[in-house]
Amino acid sequence: MDFTEAIEQSRQAMIQSIYSKGLTDQETLKLSQELDNLIVESQRLKREANSQIDMKNLQIKKGNCK
Repeated sequence: MDFTEAIEQSRQAMIQSIYSKGLTDQETLKLSQELDNLIVESQRLKREANSQIDMKNLQIKKGNCK
């Protein structure tokens, strides 16, 4: 499962918990935190991948590509 699927599943679980248990229920809060963590990790990995791509492009421009 990729991050997009995991985020969507976590989001749906949180929404269901909100409807059935309310915004301040411990389970809802736990699911919200898990969703936040997935989003943060996904963004970190995307930034890391983009940084690696930028470094490769810079090496190519400078003629230092291996």
